[in-house]
Amino acid sequence: MRKKKKRRYYALPCMVAIAVVAVLAAGSGFVLRRTLLKGLPQYDGQPDIAIPMMLLQDSGPLREARARAEWEAAEREAAQQADAAPAAELTVEPAPAEAPTPEPAAEAAPVEAPTPEPAAIAVFSEASTAEPASAMTAAPTELPTEAPTPQPTPEPTPEPTEVPAPTEVPESFFDHTLFIGDSKTDGMRMWGRLGQAQYFCGTNYSVYNIFDKKASDADFKNASLDKVLASHKYDQIYILLGYNEAGYPFESLMDQFRYVIARVHKAQPKARMILHGIMHASAGVGAKYSYYSVENLETVNEGLRQLAEDADGLFYVDCNAPFCDEDGYLLPDVSADGEHLTPEYTAQWAQEIRRQAVTD
Repeated sequence: MRKKKKRRYYALPCMVAIAVVAVLAAGSGFVLRRTLLKGLPQYDGQPDIAIPMMLLQDSGPLREARARAEWEAAEREAAQQADAAPAAELTVEPAPAEAPTPEPAAEAAPVEAPTPEPAAIAVFSEASTAEPASAMTAAPTELPTEAPTPQPTPEPTPEPTEVPAPTEVPESFFDHTLFIGDSKTDGMRMWGRLGQAQYFCGTNYSVYNIFDKKASDADFKNASLDKVLASHKYDQIYILLGYNEAGYPFESLMDQFRYVIARVHKAQPKARMILHGIMHASAGVGAKYSYYSVENLETVNEGLRQLAEDADGLFYVDCNAPFCDEDGYLLPDVSADGEHLTPEYTAQWAQEIRRQAVTD
C-alpha cells in the first residue's frame, strides 16, 4: 500500500517571508531617505521617525531647497557681474583726460584782454562806497522786526490729529491685490473676496512648494506663481502661508520665507508686501498636534513680524483676536474642524483684513 504524503502548508512560511522582506525593504528605504535628507536644513534636529511622515505630507521641501540654492547662486553671480561692470567703465575714463590739456593756452589769450578794465572796476567800487554804508545800516534795523513775526506757525499741529482717524478703505482698494495662501485663503477666495482681488491658493500650499503649484483661481487658468507675477501688476501682495509647515524647524522656515519674499519682490518690486500671521487652531487641534499649539504658532508669527520689521516695504498684520478666546485658541462656533473658518466667519475675516489695510 502506498503511503499517504503529508501535505505541507506553505501559506504561513510565505507570509512570514513576505513580512521579513517588507521590513527589510522599509528599513533600507528609511536609511536611504535619511542619508539623502541629511544636511538639508529643514530636517536638521528632527527625530528619524518624523522624516517619513514629513515626506508623505509634502515632498516640496526637497525641491524647494534645491530651487532656493540655485536661485541664490544665480543672484550672487548677477551681483558679482554688476560689481565688475563699473570697474570696466572707470578704466576707460583716463584716456579723454589728456585731450583738455591744450585748452589752457586758448584761455590764456582772453585773460590779457580784460586787463585795461580794472580802472572802471575801481571807479565803481569807490563810487559805491557811500551807498553800502547806508544800505548796511538800514537792513539790520528792518530784519529783527520781520523775523519774529513769521516764526510762530502753529498750523502743522492739528494735521496729525486728523490723520490717525482714517475711514475704512473701500473694497476697491483691493482691486490690484494678490493673495497667496493655502486652503484657508482658498476659503476666502470663495466666501470673502475683496473687490477685484486675485487669489493664488489651494490645499496644502506652503512656502516650500508654492512655486511648484498651480493657481486654483479661474482668473489665472491653472498658471504657476511665476507666470502670474510676470503677467500682472499689483499694488500689494499678501502672503498667508505657514500653517501647513508650522512643524518644520524654525530657522529653516524663516529662511524659506525670506526666499519666497525675495523672489516675489524681484518679480513685483513696486508692490507693497504684507505678511499675514498664521491663523490659530482650536484647543482640541492644538492639544492633538503640538505644532498647532498657540505657543508654537505664535513663535512662527513672531518670526514673521520680525522679518517685516527688518525690511523696507514689508508689513505684518494679525487677524486672530476677533476669532479666538482668551487663551488664543479658535472659538468653537467659528470653525467646524478646528482649523478652517466657516463661510460666515471667513467673510468676517476678509473684512478684518480690510479694516487693517496697510495704506502707508
